[in-house]
Amino acid sequence: MRGHMKKCIRKAAAAVLSAALLVTSESPAFAQNIQQTAVPADVITEQSRLEDGIAQTGYISDSFSEKRQEVQKEDTEGLLKSAAEQLPGQYRTQQLPAVRNQGGYGTCWAFSTIACMEINLMKKGYGETDLSELQLIYFATHSVKDKLGGLTGDDYVYTDTDINYLMRGGNYEMAVNTLSDWLSAAREESAPYETAADVLDTGLSDELAYADVAHLQNYRSYNLQNMEDVKQAVMDYGAVGISYYAYTYSGFASNQYYNADTAGYYCYDEQTTNHAVTVVGWDDDYPAQNFPTAPEGNGAWIVRNSWGSDFGEDGYFYISYYDQSLSGSAVAFEAEPADNYDNNYQYDGSAFAMMTGKQQFKAANVFTAKANENGTEQIAAASFEVMAKQMDYTVSIYTGLTDVDNPESGELKAQKSGSFSSGDKDNLLKTVAFDEPVTVNQGEIFSVVAAFAGSGGQSVMLYYDCARTLNGIQANCAAQPHQSYIYLNEYYGWSDYGNTNNTNFRIKAFTNNVAEPDTAVTAVKLNKHALELNWQQSEQLTAEVLPENAANKNVIWTSSDSGVAEVSQEGVVTAKGAGSAVITVETEDGKMQDSCTVTVKKPITDIKITGTGELKAGDKAALSVVILPQDTTDDTTVVWTSSDTNIAAVDQNGLVTALSKGTVTITAKAGTHTAEHTLVITQAAPKPTESTTEATTEATKPTQKPTESTTEATTEAPKPTPKPTESTTEATTEAPKPTPKPTESTTEAPKPTQKPTEATTKPTESTTEVTKPSEQPTETPTQKPDTEPTKPDTEEKVVYEMRQDAEGVWHYYANDVIAADYCGMACNEYGWWYIQNGDVNFTYTGMACNEYGWWYFNNGQLDLTFYGLANNEYGTWFYTNGQLNFGFTGMLIPDDRWLYVRNGQVLTDYTGMAVNEYGWWYFKDGQLDFSYTGMACNEYGWWYFNNGQLNLTFNGLADNEYGTWFYTNGQLNFGFTGMLIPDDRWLYVRNGQVLTDYTGMAVNDYGWWYFKDGAIDFVYTGMAVNEYGWWYFNNGVIDFAYTGIGSNEYGQWYFNRGTIDFGYSGTFFADGRQYTIRNGLVIS
Repeated sequence: MRGHMKKCIRKAAAAVLSAALLVTSESPAFAQNIQQTAVPADVITEQSRLEDGIAQTGYISDSFSEKRQEVQKEDTEGLLKSAAEQLPGQYRTQQLPAVRNQGGYGTCWAFSTIACMEINLMKKGYGETDLSELQLIYFATHSVKDKLGGLTGDDYVYTDTDINYLMRGGNYEMAVNTLSDWLSAAREESAPYETAADVLDTGLSDELAYADVAHLQNYRSYNLQNMEDVKQAVMDYGAVGISYYAYTYSGFASNQYYNADTAGYYCYDEQTTNHAVTVVGWDDDYPAQNFPTAPEGNGAWIVRNSWGSDFGEDGYFYISYYDQSLSGSAVAFEAEPADNYDNNYQYDGSAFAMMTGKQQFKAANVFTAKANENGTEQIAAASFEVMAKQMDYTVSIYTGLTDVDNPESGELKAQKSGSFSSGDKDNLLKTVAFDEPVTVNQGEIFSVVAAFAGSGGQSVMLYYDCARTLNGIQANCAAQPHQSYIYLNEYYGWSDYGNTNNTNFRIKAFTNNVAEPDTAVTAVKLNKHALELNWQQSEQLTAEVLPENAANKNVIWTSSDSGVAEVSQEGVVTAKGAGSAVITVETEDGKMQDSCTVTVKKPITDIKITGTGELKAGDKAALSVVILPQDTTDDTTVVWTSSDTNIAAVDQNGLVTALSKGTVTITAKAGTHTAEHTLVITQAAPKPTESTTEATTEATKPTQKPTESTTEATTEAPKPTPKPTESTTEATTEAPKPTPKPTESTTEAPKPTQKPTEATTKPTESTTEVTKPSEQPTETPTQKPDTEPTKPDTEEKVVYEMRQDAEGVWHYYANDVIAADYCGMACNEYGWWYIQNGDVNFTYTGMACNEYGWWYFNNGQLDLTFYGLANNEYGTWFYTNGQLNFGFTGMLIPDDRWLYVRNGQVLTDYTGMAVNEYGWWYFKDGQLDFSYTGMACNEYGWWYFNNGQLNLTFNGLADNEYGTWFYTNGQLNFGFTGMLIPDDRWLYVRNGQVLTDYTGMAVNDYGWWYFKDGAIDFVYTGMAVNEYGWWYFNNGVIDFAYTGIGSNEYGQWYFNRGTIDFGYSGTFFADGRQYTIRNGLVIS
């Protein structure tokens, strides 16, 4: 009992002592954040529009921006001097993402942080990843529920709603806490910055908080006065973040601190920082004269801004080493892809923190495994955040705790030690990966114990959450019992620091979920083994991998015939064509299989009736039906019915018999689809009477069939071959056939297989009016054949007529004899008819011609209403008003395809360009190819097509078999010779073509550059020649300031201001030796 009381007294004393230690910490990391001072007007006012002459900032002072003094490191063996001499005088990180623009908001702190993360990922070889600044900003100022519940009680409350969170500003401390809590960073497309104004109203979904694709692994601050350390950090991490005082009221123009001509910035006043930027390099020789006021020496940091590429030199500028407003610290960020760990066990969710510590102590956080339901996890790493100068640390994992108030009461499962040394007290977030992961089960309690020992009498300060209000945002924090513990010495033992102080240490554990070990797949079962789909229909198949706890449940889906049915790797089956296919699923583990037979049907989608709309009583007419799609798998049997069999009857072949005057509806049904056709039955026409005179009456409207006649006609009928007119002479001219292709066309456009040639004009407007490729043509045909011909004057008369015989069959007669050898056209008072071997062929539908053109017949009768396509053995032809339209050249859409027509004929082999009022289009094999993206040419030049349409806004590169070409406004620019930067490479272009094999020199506004294999070689240092002489290149650019010695395969040469001085003979001292020179050549 007495021992228990003593233990309680010790814990209470430890709690009081640790609280006192908290109060007496002299350098709280977030001291500046704690002050509730007003944010400067240039931060909180939306003022970034350049027309107002102001650029935007937004950095709030924090521990990183506090001024620091240079600390001289001990260098007893001259090691530091040696390391400094190894650093180059000029350096710039090569792989950099595109410059971003924070626009009209005070968000520079987020842009600088995200830039550091992106650059570090590229430095590590992960390629360019565009991360979302907006997501970081939002979740740095808005609380969200932690996936594992560890941040309960840590939230944000706005105490001032007059300023939105995009204008409140921020700093690196807010960014570090948000990133380390895994609330960032997501891809840019997840939360595009361009939607920031909308997000002010709508907010972001909580689910987006954990859509991160990159994790902050470590960060470290550096004393900016210790320049060699900062330079080494830039080389190691790719970039560091700093802040400075940005004078914004002149926009991008020069002012007392900034020289817009040289992009040099030097603030000679003691100013508070207000803008965060990113250091990507340095130049020790950057001239002091490049600043509006010369500092005490040369040298500048190469800095990436967040004001877009119009600022400075493509978004970059130079800050003098001697700038009086620079932040005290530079911050380096180390990032990794977000798949490095599955779970983050943590308790610190506040944006603000303070520190506690001493020279030697231990701290711990105790967690309960809960991330992998009904499974196990492996503790792979842990992290802590401290301020230290020199320290040793040991991180340990204990499981199976026997005393919930003693983090070390369990079994020690993993331990990792290390050390940290700096010339000054620096902030450090350190992730420690264990050599072997520690397995914990669901519900198991484990602890992360971090032991710290400062060296040389130095204290180690550990971060913990604190509740503070900054610029209208109140951050709350809360702790629960049995979470955070501190161990000061053996006498006091472990005390529940979190329960006593209502705060938690920034100590985290990172785990990965683990499936049950060695559980092999035994079978796979599909939810269906037979499936019927209609064409273009999709259905999800699901595969159950057994047993349920199998370690590897990955499956592979395949189709035996993807032309019938395709299957995605998610099991979605899509019907592509009629037939059958077998869908098979196979497991990666064990190659277990199951299959489903898919039958694809093409059902009837539409049915249409074609044929005449008017009959005379007593007439007959055959109606026809069109069933779509033509390759349907449904039963295509058609059932014909009449709405009134007293008016008209129809048989099952579609033959209609008109019985009496009236209106009737003829219905055709195929499957479940029906079509209706309205027929108007008129009074029967009088029978023909005998006549000995020639007919002079014009033929009636071509809607009726011939009627029965018992009187022998003596009226002269026209001869079949001329244009339909009355004629008494026998025709001798044979009707023309459409054997040749239309001859009215001009020269065919060049095909895209030829190498481009220079052209200077754009496509001209077409003279043929056509329709937009998304609508059916609406122009009404007006041309009809002449039905009133003149009768030729001839002595010999032959009387032609059409009449029925005694059996009701219509024949074509010449002088009362059936013209059995005649095939062609003939007319009577009811219209024009198709004659075959002397008989009227009422079943014929197709083309026929005379010397005046080609005509379209439907059920034996000339159809002057026909508008569309018809075929014969010579091709497919375009008809308007029943006549082949040889005058039409353009585009048609008869069904769901756009076709190319020239002089009335559909050119199924045409590949090239065509135009309508909506633009120029690309045709392949006679059809508009909406999927085509690439190059095509006509007589006016080469052009760029996007999704089948000429894109006159395209500016960029395109390829064909002859190379890569430069386009401006959609046209290949043969007049361009120079340099381009389409991605992260500078390319050389001559006469519009990218010369991938070019090695030599080229010039732009920024100087002369050295190209190798068509691209600038930024690492090349040496000699190169052009027609003006030999030149010296340094890192790919002519160094006009260089005076010294250069060499090539011909010897060593004397360069004066970047070029060989062939006129110089004498001596030159360099590199500790004397050179003897004659006519520019070193001879000794």
